[in-house]
This record gives sequence, structure tokens and C-alpha cells, in this order.
Amino acid sequence: FVVQLYEGDAPEHCANFLKLCSEGFYDNTKFHRVIANFMIQGGDPNTKDANVEEWGLGGPDYKIDREENELKHFVGYLAAAKNPGEVQSSGSQFYITTAPAHHLDGQHVVFGKVIEGMETVQIIESATVVQGTSRPDTPATVTSTEVL
Repeated sequence: FVVQLYEGDAPEHCANFLKLCSEGFYDNTKFHRVIANFMIQGGDPNTKDANVEEWGLGGPDYKIDREENELKHFVGYLAAAKNPGEVQSSGSQFYITTAPAHHLDGQHVVFGKVIEGMETVQIIESATVVQGTSRPDTPATVTSTEVL
């Protein structure tokens, strides 16, 4: 799928995402969290390893300060994941909404939108998850990223 970034609305988040994509940081990472009718989450380097207990805990050893903007969580929007109770965004983890998620507006920094391939996002969202978790049985893998 292809995402468009809103550099004017979240310049630091966009610059960081572009940097990580250019460096191949996301290559071979998995979408480790899938919640139907809500979102898919990826960007954790820990997902390259088989220890699923560490999935969702990884990043590039830094966080990004919050950027205020007027972007909202509509279907297909790209936003920065963060730990509950924290203000700063994860340095690498992101999610894509598969339904409106306005309860997150103002809490997470939205910085892009899927402009091609939303059907791929929907396929990832439809994965069967391990009972009692949001971890897919067979997670989709980001094979590579390209900055256009």
C-alpha cells in the first residue's frame, strides 16, 4: 500500500517515518496487533524475532515529542502509536485505522493517510488472532519500504 504524509501538520513524525523507511528499518517487521473494525499496528523491530512476548515493546531507542494538529482518525489514516499514559510517540510504531477512531483524536499524532492499497490493509485487518490477544496467528510482514 502507499501512504501520503502530512509534513505540514506533523513535520517531525513525517521526517522520522521517512528516515526509518529510507534506512530499511521496517523491512521484515510484522503487523503485530490487529483489531477488526479499528486498526492494524506495526513498526516494532522486535517482531523480527520469534519471541512474541517482546512484540509491541520495541523501537529505535528514542521517542518523538507530540505535534498538535487538526488531523482526525478517519478510515485509512496513519498515526503514531504510543504507550498508555505517555505523551511522546513511539519512535517507530504506527497504526492505520480501518474504521473511524475519533476517541483517539488529540491523543495520538495523525501524520498520514493510505492513498493506494486500502484493500491490502483490510486483508491484514481480517487476520485470525490468537485467542485472548490482538496478535495475528499469521502476521503480515513488511517486506520492504520505498520512499517515492
